[in-house]
Amino acid sequence: MTSLLFENFAEYSGTRDQRVLSLARSRADDRLAGRTVWCARTLGTSAPRAQALGALLPAVLQSRPIELASEEPLRRIGQRLRALLSRRGTEALDRSDAEDLASAMLQGERIVGDAVGSGDVVVLEDPLSIVLAPAVRERGAHAVLEIRPASARGRGRSGPAERIMRRCDPAVDARVMIWNESGPAGVKRIAAVITSEDVIAAKEITARGSQPEDICWATMLAEVVELDRSETVGGMLHARPMVAVR
Repeated sequence: MTSLLFENFAEYSGTRDQRVLSLARSRADDRLAGRTVWCARTLGTSAPRAQALGALLPAVLQSRPIELASEEPLRRIGQRLRALLSRRGTEALDRSDAEDLASAMLQGERIVGDAVGSGDVVVLEDPLSIVLAPAVRERGAHAVLEIRPASARGRGRSGPAERIMRRCDPAVDARVMIWNESGPAGVKRIAAVITSEDVIAAKEITARGSQPEDICWATMLAEVVELDRSETVGGMLHARPMVAVR
């Protein structure tokens, strides 16, 4: 049975509310302290996003980008996929693209790099970056795939490459989706599906300002770190394998 964890971060004014907020932040900082959070994407650079996450997560050791070489085939495939998602392109990814993706998956250790270590968190920012998830998991790090509504709808148009990306699904520890809802409160919601525990962790931000969003991201990634690689089966706690499912 799937479990739901829900938290709302609103405007806290009273002393008790401030203590609740402080406790949530402290728990998250404790889980994330000493880790490096990495950001990987197939198009452009992940440096701005890494800097933004570093500002949101002051407890982490550092936040760094995983940069792809300019000649990396993932960049070319990413451009075509982006055109599909934006409806500027009509040609689906072909068998050659699928072969390049399979090669990138097998060479993921080279692309990810030696600096990613056990216990780190790697945020995969676009659909194609999922092919790096097996390499991330082999290193004992947590692979978190960020899903945007447009990319979720367009993934099914990726043709033969879809089969390659599906092979990488078991190596993803959590999938995170962020969306805004219009209205006077300006509600922002973040939801994560944590694969190992069959848990949906949902956060709702109704407060203005950056602090609730900071805590929202921190607590979300802290829950991924805490719940990943532990499974409850038949009432017993079992360790989850530290390597990707093959």
